Amino acid sequence: MAWDEKGSVRYGLAWAALAAIVVLVIGCKGAARPAVEAAATPAPTPCRASTSLPDTTTPELDCAAPPNTFSVATFPPPNPSASPTPSPTPNPVAGPTFDSWAWSSFAAFNWPAQPDVGQPTGYLRGVPNTTASFVGAGPADVLVWETFKEKREVFNNTVGAYGDNVAAGWQAITFSPDQEIDKNGGEVPACSDEDRQRAAKLPGGAHRRILQASKLAPALANTVDETAEVASPAQEAQSQLCAGYGTGNLPPYDQPCAQTFPTPPGGNSGTVFPPDILNPRGAVGPRVFDPAGNLVYYEVRVNYDYFNYVLKNNLYLLNPPASPTPTPMATPTPTVPPPPYQLPWRSSAPKPPANGGAGQQPGVTSYDADAAVTTYGSSPITPPPVGSVQVKSAWMQLSQPDPSYHNTEALYFSTDPKAHDPEKVCYRVGTFGLIGLHIIQRVHMGTASDGNANPVGGTFIFATWEHTSIGNGGGYRYVNFLTKGDVPEHPFPYPEPSHAIEVAREHPYPLATTQEITAAVHKELGCPPTGNTGSVWCNYRLVGTQFYALSDATTSAAYNQPFFLANLVVETNRGLQNFQGLPPKITPISQYQGFTPTGAPYNPTVPNVSWNGHPYNMGGCMGCHGVAQVLGSNFSFVLLDGQTGAGIDTPATVQIPPEPPPAATPTPTPAMQPSH
Repeated sequence: MAWDEKGSVRYGLAWAALAAIVVLVIGCKGAARPAVEAAATPAPTPCRASTSLPDTTTPELDCAAPPNTFSVATFPPPNPSASPTPSPTPNPVAGPTFDSWAWSSFAAFNWPAQPDVGQPTGYLRGVPNTTASFVGAGPADVLVWETFKEKREVFNNTVGAYGDNVAAGWQAITFSPDQEIDKNGGEVPACSDEDRQRAAKLPGGAHRRILQASKLAPALANTVDETAEVASPAQEAQSQLCAGYGTGNLPPYDQPCAQTFPTPPGGNSGTVFPPDILNPRGAVGPRVFDPAGNLVYYEVRVNYDYFNYVLKNNLYLLNPPASPTPTPMATPTPTVPPPPYQLPWRSSAPKPPANGGAGQQPGVTSYDADAAVTTYGSSPITPPPVGSVQVKSAWMQLSQPDPSYHNTEALYFSTDPKAHDPEKVCYRVGTFGLIGLHIIQRVHMGTASDGNANPVGGTFIFATWEHTSIGNGGGYRYVNFLTKGDVPEHPFPYPEPSHAIEVAREHPYPLATTQEITAAVHKELGCPPTGNTGSVWCNYRLVGTQFYALSDATTSAAYNQPFFLANLVVETNRGLQNFQGLPPKITPISQYQGFTPTGAPYNPTVPNVSWNGHPYNMGGCMGCHGVAQVLGSNFSFVLLDGQTGAGIDTPATVQIPPEPPPAATPTPTPAMQPSH
């Protein structure tokens, strides 16, 4: 989740639910069934029926398809009909149930992908190899989610050339020429002969891109992909915000800055800014460093259903650049529907929900994971519909493959060392280890007759995992900077990693119940101390799952749901770990009632998520992505940004200084009362 200096919010998660609903389930279980393919092919275990609740003591890890939905009438969510104060029905079983379902999703999307040398990437995108398994996946296996479309493959004019042939566009590598490497006929050269040779050995012509671009470009140059996008209210002390200020930067950046930021009420330069009052400080974004002092790298991918929706509605041209490349489509000016946009959902319920509003596409009804596995066995060009899925991953650079991490070799971009010109971009190839993973899925939460289940409300589930080495900080550090900087004139590193702040977890997540689910998964994997398997997945743990939109942490805790859910290598600093309310300059679209436009300060007290017409002020991932919802983009900042998120970027060092001191110190506004 993030926002730029104009107040656009980016990357996050959110949704809410009501009354008797239909939601998600885990994995697979049962007797063997006939093989899908040849008789010699081992048959996958059938997946659990949609009427079953996830087993919170023995999570299911052997289903190759995303999980079914299930009835959650046994633990109903809060009832917003009791407005303005929701009437909660706390149930501590809800959290473990959704956590178990989340682990089922983790198994399906981290299943080894189906190789296919006839496809451009060397794999069938979005299709698992049903003769393999999640449990047996090797550290360097290419996984199902890794074959999804990278966001810059979706939002460009190149993909429009496929017109109505969405299947061909899905399998193709669809980066624009100015972001494609020379090996594939693109315009970006290798930084060295070694990089070119390594790229030639990568599957599918080196389609894997990490550290590709920033959605803040071109408004901000030199921003490492994603790291600077996740901006938040500055809550650190001035001494922390100013660490490294004046260490070699050109004027005015070589001046002391201890008094350049508003002081918290009753505080001093060594006091953090409280998260529960209006914050007049400028936004900050964390640059995250791994224990070796290297920047953490990021990647965002979307599945077929998401991609198909974007192409069918011509949303890949949303927010085009000022001088876009002429589209090769037959229709020069394609029709783009107005927001709100409604990405496809899936439901195991037998009937579809009521119409969800403008721009909505049909979802998947009567979804059955077992039937999806059967379809996978037929080697389809496109996978069966499973609803929209978005995956965000965080990576640390490795000097060599490390079996304790899921590994990948991937391209990333740099400034051409021969040209010494920030505009001359070249590609490198590096080895990376997975340290963080968000999985965001859209599912339908109710029966056809249940108005509260209208997909306009949200119906997204957010779950996030970390490598266990991260713990409550694990030697990672971050630096904050303000998002306005005269980079071309002052391109000096600020601050250096030596001035970085130690990462520390603000809230005690994972919850005890989530830790129990992870322990059950590790037991099934045969992880030490109960087993001796070397599974790479023994080194990953679920941080938490958000499934109900609420307006207070106490009620959320009654469901064993983390309210301020954050991944330490993605939502790293104090502001992101305490995210609630709305960023500055946000005006929700008219379809959502009861929301307050924001002014210049961050406002942590106003609603950010809508469910069935009722506003909630949710925290964490869900609350942040609720901002994308009320701006009309269905909890997806990728969809909100469109082509503004499709630029290319290059640097290997932190190069953005903070904005100059403000002309005057604003007076903090008294805290507003929470709004429901």
